[in-house]
Amino acid sequence: MSEEFAGKGRKRPLLDIPIEQLIVDNENPRLAEEYLGGAQEEILTVLYDQFDLEELAYSMVSNGYFDEEPIVVVPTNLPEDFKPENYKNTNDLQIALDDLLKKGDIIFKVLEGNRRTATVKLLLDSSLRRKLEIEEDFPKVESKEIANDLKLIPAIVYLNEDEVSSYLGIRHIAGNLRWEAYAKAVYFEGFPVFEGFPVFRTV
Repeated sequence: MSEEFAGKGRKRPLLDIPIEQLIVDNENPRLAEEYLGGAQEEILTVLYDQFDLEELAYSMVSNGYFDEEPIVVVPTNLPEDFKPENYKNTNDLQIALDDLLKKGDIIFKVLEGNRRTATVKLLLDSSLRRKLEIEEDFPKVESKEIANDLKLIPAIVYLNEDEVSSYLGIRHIAGNLRWEAYAKAVYFEGFPVFEGFPVFRTV
């Protein structure tokens, strides 16, 4: 009997998602407790104020978005009749999700890549920058080609948040992009504990 583990055979759909069909995660463990569950504009303001989006913005206005760094997302509003088990393989599922995407019928929440997503939203929307009172010296996109590039963000799609928890745990708890202690505590909240250590939810 083969052993199951979180990363086994788990190729995920990869889509280019329009920036307007992405929302930032208002339950992000890196957010201070008072902001959890906040409205989108509030979370964008917090990300701008506290997470140094300018450095990303300077890179993006010069280089566009590096496709080698896809964000990780989950759909927030899959149609009730959409049954992932009806698709034979990942490619068929990807085509079906892309069809919903092109119809504008689906929104995705960003679980990994909120800083990048917020930066793109601010770069492309001058009215949003004014509304959120973003400093005038925030970088501006001068190139039409780069602006068009930023409108579509490469994303790896998980169908629910439980499936992505193991990946995020390894990436931010034990990997190169480590969260601070508070973020770790928020992420671990509700996880089962075995011999004093949190157990990651598996796929």
